[in-house]
Amino acid sequence: KRLVANCSFGSMDGYQEFLLSVRRDINCLCDNDRAVRRGAVVKLEKALLSGGKSPSPEYLHRLFLEELHKPLFRMFADQGEKCREVSLSMTLRFADLLPLQDAE
Repeated sequence: KRLVANCSFGSMDGYQEFLLSVRRDINCLCDNDRAVRRGAVVKLEKALLSGGKSPSPEYLHRLFLEELHKPLFRMFADQGEKCREVSLSMTLRFADLLPLQDAE
């Protein structure tokens, strides 16, 4: 109960709300079911990098460095070819978005 009282939705900043919207899909990248992993990586690619209503570059930069890079790197060795392809493509696109000093 204390946790709920201390963390109200009104106090969240924009990034935290954005993170909540993609958290489930990020968690699904490590699921045991190949179809769940494939669905999650495709959904994240569309939501984050496929034109339309893409989040701000600052949000994408922070998401990749804080939350998304490790699960994407793990998917490079995934059994599913689609998972490997999309995770590699996403990583390359995120690398293009990063300032050079953050890539080191």
